[in-house]
Amino acid sequence: MSEELSDFQKRRLENIKRNNDLLKNLNFKKLPIPEAPKATPKPKTTATKRKKKSTAYDNLPVRRRTTRSTNNIKIPDDFRGIDELDIDSALQNEPKNEEDTLVLEKMKLEEERRKNFRISGDIKLGDYIDSNIMNFDINKISAGDFFKQQKSKKTDDSFDSLELYPHFPPNEIKITDSRISSLFFHPLSEYNQKLIIGGDKEGMLGLWKIKETAQDEYETEIPDINKLKLFKSNIGNIGILPSSINEIFFSSYDGSFRIMDLNSMNCREAFYMNPSSGYEGISDIKFYDDNTVYFTTLTGEFFQHDLREDFDKVKPLRMANKKIGSMDIDPKNKFQIATGSLDRTLKIWDIRKVIKSEDEDDLNAGECIKTYDSRLSISAVSYSAEDHTLVCNGYDNTVRLFDDKELRSSSESLTPTNTITHNCKTGKWTSILKARFKPNKDVFAIANMSRAIDIYNSKGEQYAHLETATVPAVTAWHATENWIAGGNSSGKVFLFTNIY
Repeated sequence: MSEELSDFQKRRLENIKRNNDLLKNLNFKKLPIPEAPKATPKPKTTATKRKKKSTAYDNLPVRRRTTRSTNNIKIPDDFRGIDELDIDSALQNEPKNEEDTLVLEKMKLEEERRKNFRISGDIKLGDYIDSNIMNFDINKISAGDFFKQQKSKKTDDSFDSLELYPHFPPNEIKITDSRISSLFFHPLSEYNQKLIIGGDKEGMLGLWKIKETAQDEYETEIPDINKLKLFKSNIGNIGILPSSINEIFFSSYDGSFRIMDLNSMNCREAFYMNPSSGYEGISDIKFYDDNTVYFTTLTGEFFQHDLREDFDKVKPLRMANKKIGSMDIDPKNKFQIATGSLDRTLKIWDIRKVIKSEDEDDLNAGECIKTYDSRLSISAVSYSAEDHTLVCNGYDNTVRLFDDKELRSSSESLTPTNTITHNCKTGKWTSILKARFKPNKDVFAIANMSRAIDIYNSKGEQYAHLETATVPAVTAWHATENWIAGGNSSGKVFLFTNIY
């Protein structure tokens, strides 16, 4: 008699079926998944058992499975007998015969094809993920009112009291299949619910609806997570439109810029920067106003684009000959932007001024008004909306702060007003660590390669060192509350809250 599938396995089955249906609608063949090999019995051993180390979750109550009947759930025949519904592990199976070899080769081709496809045009996400992902009325709050509330609402400095989200351990909160490259905390805090959205390096999108209260006995005790692959490669940015808090934007290294409406679950393609144009990938993007975006590229260009106009007519400015990994708009002077680049510089530009290129075939350049030269590449730049401090970090294991007085000095060369030694040099398998200021407070957060999230104020004073099991490389602040999340290389999220 076969063992009944757990609720977790059934949920995974449903998610995979939804994604397969999406691929089918996009004229992709369904991925063939061979039956998992039977587990071989482990040899008996007489070795002394080690004492289990205590963890932060040892005191949690024993989880009970839902009492809701699940006997009527139909399991697709293609999935019967599969214990671990993970394509990557399936691809690692050793073929037993020629037929298995052909199946695995086919799977590898399909997996490569899946990783490299990009959805073009508009799409109705409600057909493929849970349409109730947001079951409260976002339209009750206008964008203008919300941003006023965000600026006026002040939080205390009690970041050291934050603790890991108590209802699920991080190893159960896997919102994407691969390494998280971007993370966003939706700013609404009403109705006892929050939403974290993450993107990974292969273009998958994950949505986790957070409940602040404990599960009741009729609910499935697994995180409420939906996944969908929308892009060809790395999702670099996620945020909300300044004109509408129910609309989420996404940008990708594949050149796509999409906007998703959380109420209708429609996702439209606002523009696409085709690599054939000579410009590659959106590395960072910010909204200048309700309709205008500033964005940088993997090849060192800067674009200013009105979303109501034809993108093909936009002419960029040359700001570097290498990737501009980070960009931010000066909150006091919106005609000035800061960039951090692989060319080992932090630069401040006045985009009102254009330097014409002497070469007719080359791009015009922006006017650089200030520069800071680093020993190694600059990974991130971020302005404080409160006191105008600029923070940057890079591969030289430092975090550097530039205060308002230094930024407004007459010197063309920037000198840090404070330097913090910080373990932030990542390797091949970890997303780049980036310091980010909180939207309503002069504090910033940055992950630590020592497996933690560090929080500092704009003077460089440390408020908290939030330890985790792995490196939470990509961080995201809640806009108004002192909540913070970090995403790691396996798609899991560490959420720190003040609910216990």
